[in-house]
Amino acid sequence: MSTGYRWHSIRLRIALLTALVSAVTMASAFLVIDRRVAEDAREQLRRSAIADLAAAVTIYEATGKVRLGASVDPDLGPDPLREADLTEMTSYYDGRTMWVAHRVAGDGPTLTLAVPGEPIDRQRRSLRSAFLLAGLVALGLTAALAAAAGQSLSRRLRRAAATATRIADGGTDRIRDDRGRDEVAALSRALDTMADSLTARVAAEAAFSADVAHELRTPMTALVSAAELLPPDDEASRLVGNQVARLRRLVDDLLEISRLESGQDPTDLAPYRIDELVPEGDGGSTALVLADPRRVERIVANLVDNARKHAGTEPRVVLSGTSVTVEDDGPGFSADLLAHGPRRFHRESKQPGSGLGLTICDRQAAAMGARLVLANGPGGGGRATLELSPAP
Repeated sequence: MSTGYRWHSIRLRIALLTALVSAVTMASAFLVIDRRVAEDAREQLRRSAIADLAAAVTIYEATGKVRLGASVDPDLGPDPLREADLTEMTSYYDGRTMWVAHRVAGDGPTLTLAVPGEPIDRQRRSLRSAFLLAGLVALGLTAALAAAAGQSLSRRLRRAAATATRIADGGTDRIRDDRGRDEVAALSRALDTMADSLTARVAAEAAFSADVAHELRTPMTALVSAAELLPPDDEASRLVGNQVARLRRLVDDLLEISRLESGQDPTDLAPYRIDELVPEGDGGSTALVLADPRRVERIVANLVDNARKHAGTEPRVVLSGTSVTVEDDGPGFSADLLAHGPRRFHRESKQPGSGLGLTICDRQAAAMGARLVLANGPGGGGRATLELSPAP
């Protein structure tokens, strides 16, 4: 898998989204818990301070002595505490210290007690550290589990995409993901149904073409024989002869494609020097390739004929390594042909022809385990390359 594809995969997005939701949830929970713990800790500190001051007041009333850390300094404590009505036990927390004060009955002095809030701070820091550590562990586990779940979904989607691509290229394999009940399984079943329908349609079209070509052979033979009996110097006779010859080539091409697509045309592969297979080629390559000479000759002849029709000039046949390239100076191949490859009855221009030539070349190459690559040259013109397999 490429880096770009990995960064845009649904697996990563699920993991990141799950981690984000978990992080937001844990942060919200932490804020609520931290606030609640702080309030409980301050309340506990206040009660402890009030209890200590109450004991100090009792001791003062009995002995006149100040004990337990209390003070009778009237200026001690924050302003809100000094300004309050201290006839009752009063407390105030300034964020660092818990203050409690109480005026002794009668004209007695005010006793004040300060209890540091450092234990609260330590408790909160400890809680935050523990929560942060637990949060990171939980976040990692959540992301890992989400990635594992996303991996299964991503793998099924990639399998469906790869199968769809192979079907588009003419493959016959299927996904067969019938066990699931989720959306991916429904998509897989829909793709399988579409592939079965497409395969049946293509098979029906191929069978129809083969049947038509086969049924035309007998009347075609009669037409050829009749055309040969026409006066050779008559213009009408020449016109009929040309059209009969064109129709005969069409029937022969249809029969050839039918044999290739049905696997009825056997292939005889053997090691050959590429310059012996294509003696008219330039380049001086003597590479040893695995090929069927009959098929190579047919492919090169079709490519040369196609280049002559569309370029209007004599093409060049170039040998390079294990490849044979037919180059021309014409307008080049169309973007549609380069994108979708050769198709039956798809013609590149208004030149006469059935549009089957490149399709035959492509099927002949596939029958040998070779590949036909179409491209346009940097300066214009078409480049049709037959890439043969090197001999073992």
